[in-house]
Amino acid sequence: MQHVTDSLRQRVDVSRLLMPVYTATIFLSAFLLFSVQPMFTKMVTPVLGGTPAVWSIAVVFFQGILLCGYAYAHVLARYLAPAQAAMVHLGLGALVVVLALPIAFDPSFGRPPASGEALWLVTVFATSVGLPFFAVSANGPLLQAWFARTSHPQAHDPYFLYGASNLASFAALMAYPFAIEPLVALGGQSQLWSVGFGALVVGIAASAALMLATSSTQAVGTTATMLQTVPAISREQRLSWIGLAFVPSALLVAMTAHLTTDISAVPLLWILPLALFLLTFVIAFNDRYTKLIAFLRPTLPALAGLLLFASMHVLPMLLAVGVNLAFLFVATTLCHLELYRRRPPTTHLSAFYFMMSLGGVLGGIFASLLAPVLFNSILEYPILIAAVLACQPSVWSGLREIGNKRIAILLALAVGALAVVAVTRVADAMTNAMIVLVFCVFLVVIMLSRAAPARVLLVTALGLAMVEVLKSGGGVVLQERSFFAVHTIRAAHDGRAHLLVHGTTMHGAEWVRDAAGSPLTTRPMPASYFHANGVYQQAIAATRDAAGGRLARVAVIGLGMGSLACASKPGEQWVFFEIDPVVVKLAQDPSLFRSLSV
Repeated sequence: MQHVTDSLRQRVDVSRLLMPVYTATIFLSAFLLFSVQPMFTKMVTPVLGGTPAVWSIAVVFFQGILLCGYAYAHVLARYLAPAQAAMVHLGLGALVVVLALPIAFDPSFGRPPASGEALWLVTVFATSVGLPFFAVSANGPLLQAWFARTSHPQAHDPYFLYGASNLASFAALMAYPFAIEPLVALGGQSQLWSVGFGALVVGIAASAALMLATSSTQAVGTTATMLQTVPAISREQRLSWIGLAFVPSALLVAMTAHLTTDISAVPLLWILPLALFLLTFVIAFNDRYTKLIAFLRPTLPALAGLLLFASMHVLPMLLAVGVNLAFLFVATTLCHLELYRRRPPTTHLSAFYFMMSLGGVLGGIFASLLAPVLFNSILEYPILIAAVLACQPSVWSGLREIGNKRIAILLALAVGALAVVAVTRVADAMTNAMIVLVFCVFLVVIMLSRAAPARVLLVTALGLAMVEVLKSGGGVVLQERSFFAVHTIRAAHDGRAHLLVHGTTMHGAEWVRDAAGSPLTTRPMPASYFHANGVYQQAIAATRDAAGGRLARVAVIGLGMGSLACASKPGEQWVFFEIDPVVVKLAQDPSLFRSLSV
């Protein structure tokens, strides 16, 4: 009897370690998971430049490996006994230490190809950081499944640990640009990450030991055996998990592309959306925050209305960025709160996380890989704004109340009105004041309809379509989307000049017609800040004079539309370095620009 009492007392004492050990291990795992992403992305930046596409591809890659890690965790939790799963996972950790650390970019990959940059970048990521990331990515669902087998009072609902892991991920993303990257060189970061991974292996071993020491007799078997006593997951449940993860994930990538393409190409903006995205999991996967729904749902339509203004660049830049980030935060929080509400019993925990991860990967693939092929602008962003509104409860029942016939009539009228605006070129003549007035009307209607999500969806979709019609005006001659950016050729208001525009930034302009409207056949003349009397030309002239009247060799980083070629003189060798092949193609097209023909 005394032996039994001592055994029980020892078990109780050990159970006190469960929460601190599991929380610390999951926190460290998530911190490593999301610190390696900016670290390795920075390693490849010198090869592919600071384009937002590099970050978008990185996010999709890591989402894909995360899916593989969740699938691996699902297999371990469902088909192996806890002791067997622990041995396999610890073996994987040892394999990473021996084969894949420290993390580094392999210079043997050389320069990226002229096309297929996305596939090349995925290959680089897979061979350089794929195995360590895979090993770390499985810890979230696997450790939660182990915790659910313990004797802890909260073992029946371990989903709160997912919020804790995302808090660590948020901390890692915030720490990297402000503390890690400025203070530690890339080589040192890799070494520190290796030390952290070693500590993580120790934490996993301790978690496994505690799970085996405190698990009940019934919890020792495999999950597959335990599933025989609980209802199966329906197809509708699985699809809802995938869909509610798909939309926020795709919205994250699309909004990041929109911010860095159409508003401001500031590298810090690449991290802020992802940090907010992770923070929504911290908020949503916690019972204390479910009351936020009552506040967030009426806020979402207001932000959707303000997005119409931000999309037309009639708001100050910082305010536009704030509106976009606020919409992402509110929309994603609502989707993730709904995911948390639909969480299954712990016996289906690993399947739930796998479906969530699958939805995230599919969303990332759509926004990062398919959208650039399907659209020549960031059209996926307005589509996903509408998709978020469609995910809100009672939207579909509201649409059924409106009726299919009435919706078809409304859509036909809306399409007809948009077509008239586009064909008659009314959009070209609209001033900023007129645009603000139009979208004020949209905002008022959206706010009056905020209690009817179906009407909010229809009105916002119409407003977003109007934005695209207005953007397609303004003298657009040609628009192409590359891996790196969306490039637009616009004609000036009087048609005398062509401008190369990327988002809100003009990368050069050239006179193409004279005052009478006839095509110019004389030497090309830049019409922007590279014009003959500008400071660039003055600096080049001063340098040429200092060199004895001739510049033997000149290197220009960034081609644009080739304006600086007009500053060259016979006998000088000017070489332009440009990373984007679409820019080269546009600059060399004499029907668009002639600067490179001098």
